Amino acid sequence: MRYLDRAVAIAVEFFAIGVVSGALVTIAIPVFREMAVALIQFRMLEPVRAASAFGSLALSLLIFLNNSVPVVLSFAYPALIAKLQWTPPLSTQRRRILLTAFTILTSFLTGFFSIGTPLTVFWLIRGSSELMTLLSHAWLHGPIEIAVILLCVSESSRLAISDSNEQVLLNLRADLKLMFASFLVLLGSAVLEALLGL
Repeated sequence: MRYLDRAVAIAVEFFAIGVVSGALVTIAIPVFREMAVALIQFRMLEPVRAASAFGSLALSLLIFLNNSVPVVLSFAYPALIAKLQWTPPLSTQRRRILLTAFTILTSFLTGFFSIGTPLTVFWLIRGSSELMTLLSHAWLHGPIEIAVILLCVSESSRLAISDSNEQVLLNLRADLKLMFASFLVLLGSAVLEALLGL
C-alpha cells in the first residue's frame, strides 16, 4: 500500500492538535501542570537516569523500546480488530470507525503527552533559552522519531479502506516491511540520541 497518503495527513493533523492542546492545557490549568511534572518525572526522567547508570547502550535500548511501543500497537490493534469474533459480526462501517479512531486518538495523545505537555512544562520551569538548548540537542533524532511513529500510527487508518477482516489481515501482512523498517530507523535514532547526542 502507499504510505504517504490521507491516513498520514490525518495522523499529522491530530498530532499537531495534540501538541497545541497539551501546551494550552499545561499553561491554563495549574493542577494539570503539577500532575504533568510528576508524570514526566516518573515516566521520562527516572527511567532515563536508571538506564544511564548502565551506560549509553542501555539508554539507547530504553529509548528504542519506548519509541517502539506505538509502532507495535499500530500493527497489533488492526490485527486484533480483524481477528476477534464479533457478536454481532462487525460491519464494514464500524470496522472503519474503530481503525480510524486508533490513528486519531494515538496521534493526538502522542502530540499531547510527548511534545506539547513536556516542552511547555520545561519552558515554564527553565525558560525559553533552556528550551531552545534542549531542542537544539534533538534537531536530528526528534523529527526522525516523530515521522516514523506517525507513519506507523497512520497504518490503522490506512487499513480502514479494506472491505473485510480478511482483507485487513492481507494488507497488514503486506505492510509488515514498514514495521520492520521502522524498528531499524528507530534503533538508529536511539543510537544517535544516546551515543552521539544528535
